[in-house]
Amino acid sequence: MAKPITELTKDLRKMIEDGRAAAGPKIVFSLQKAGPWWTGNFGELWQLSSTPVMPVVSNNRDWQREGLPGAKNLKKLPALKLPIESPLYIGNSADYAGYAVNNSQAKKDGKTYQEARTGKGAMKITAKDRNPRWYKIYTETSKNTGLFLDLDKAFASVRLG
Repeated sequence: MAKPITELTKDLRKMIEDGRAAAGPKIVFSLQKAGPWWTGNFGELWQLSSTPVMPVVSNNRDWQREGLPGAKNLKKLPALKLPIESPLYIGNSADYAGYAVNNSQAKKDGKTYQEARTGKGAMKITAKDRNPRWYKIYTETSKNTGLFLDLDKAFASVRLG
């Protein structure tokens, strides 16, 4: 049976809230797959939150211990459903998160992630596609890949009921 037009705004609100909730875990999973992975610290620290995610977790792991880099143990996060008027933040709480996503303001030893991983004496790139610009590629690609594809998949999974 058809619903009255007065229900349209409630249905749209529900679709947006459900679609955004479904998108969060998909986006985090893709960021884990695409991003650098050496100790596993960075990949494991992606979060969904109702407040900005602060980069406060130190990487005090023994990154030289035998067996690293290990297998990626990607965890699917549960959906975080928030009211439409509340923002949904996706961030990484590693203290070097800005560096790992190649933020030009975040440097280690005076170099960005890209600068440290290209040219003579470059460090190994552990991002899946071996590109130091992995984050920008994921977030700024065409509608058929990366972030936009994850959003499309998430919103396509939402149904009115």
